Amino acid sequence: MHAQNPIHRPCPGSSTKALVLCAFLALGTALPSVSFANEGGMPARKAPAVAVGKVFAVSELPARRYAARVVSPAAVDITTRVSGEIIEQNFAEGGRVKKGDVLYRLDPVRYEAALKDAKGDLAEAKAELAYAKTALARAKSLYERQAESRDTYDSAVRTEKTAQAAVLKAEASVTLAEDDLKHCEITSPADGRAGVSVYPVGSWITTSSSALTSVVVTDPIRVRFALSMKDILSLFGSVKALSSDARITVELANGTKLPAENTVGFTSNQAGTDTDTLDVYAVVANPDETLVAGSTVAVHVTRANPGAAVGVLPSAVMHDADGAWVWVVKDSSDGAKTVEKRRIELGTLSDSAAVITSGLAVGETVVTDGTHKPSEGGAIRVVEGE
Repeated sequence: MHAQNPIHRPCPGSSTKALVLCAFLALGTALPSVSFANEGGMPARKAPAVAVGKVFAVSELPARRYAARVVSPAAVDITTRVSGEIIEQNFAEGGRVKKGDVLYRLDPVRYEAALKDAKGDLAEAKAELAYAKTALARAKSLYERQAESRDTYDSAVRTEKTAQAAVLKAEASVTLAEDDLKHCEITSPADGRAGVSVYPVGSWITTSSSALTSVVVTDPIRVRFALSMKDILSLFGSVKALSSDARITVELANGTKLPAENTVGFTSNQAGTDTDTLDVYAVVANPDETLVAGSTVAVHVTRANPGAAVGVLPSAVMHDADGAWVWVVKDSSDGAKTVEKRRIELGTLSDSAAVITSGLAVGETVVTDGTHKPSEGGAIRVVEGE
């Protein structure tokens, strides 16, 4: 018997799909389940599913935390301007003192005597001046009547002027003697806390002696921290805005935050050349002396008036070698949704929001989940709730 010839069926057409179908029919093979998206034979690819979110206005920027140091507005070394024996110490070491309080008294005997001597010289000089004035008036009268020579008159003028100079010198001596006597009482230059007394009562001190003690101003006190110029520009836009808009909360070493919100007192007049940071000083009320000069604390810095800052979910922000960017969702003319890659300037970042200082506007839509799926200009499917 002759082998039967395979059944030949007419090909439905000359297209690519038809030729492939004919080949399978000719081989007697079942047709697999393949879907074709186009005439090129490529399988259909669904648009990637992503979650999206709106860009929102930021009413208060997240705070950033910085290490800081407590510094006193004034730490004054107490020295003496006169020599003498300490006869009294009128403060407790480590205790509070007020401006004008007498800290030490020196033996005033020598300075009281010097003042009396200076006053005696002044009285003598004034008497000489009175006599010189009388002599000058007499010489002038005689000279005008031609009863006295010109030389005698000129001599009387010189004597009167010399007496005037002597009075001025005597007055200066009295002023210095009074000043020396006044400084036998050494007073506090400010409200603050006194330090250790270096010299006990009975010590002889001079103007070349080391500091007797120190007074540290504690209320208000300053908290100093450094901000990089990059942070200043991203958070505030300028040093001027930093000074007016920054709000500062102090955190103690044990994690306790002080309730008061503080402002910037002033900033340094130049940034560090090695670090590109600017020293910022917050002036903090410290009536209970919770903050101790020289100690370390932390500060939380935020901007009270964020201006045009906007925010997105942190998951929307991506980074590459050129900086930060997001996928912005666009509506095409056929109703499909596509994405556009857009560069942004990133400000502060917290668990709940990434603050964008430029590049986005309130109301725009960005991809917040599945950010690895889209491609530039490609279509996406928005999945609610993801």
